[in-house]
Amino acid sequence: MRAPAGLDLGAKLPEEIALSIASEMIMLRRGGQGGCLSASPPAAESVTAR
Repeated sequence: MRAPAGLDLGAKLPEEIALSIASEMIMLRRGGQGGCLSASPPAAESVTAR
């Protein structure tokens, strides 16, 4: 982990800060980039036919 911890979500409340720290931990564990999902094409495994 790095300090300060967390992704830049613009968090103000304690709950939002906790979410930003948890998000960074998941990003580091899973090898994510931390970018905006709407700016990238959908991953093949996330597209399912219903």
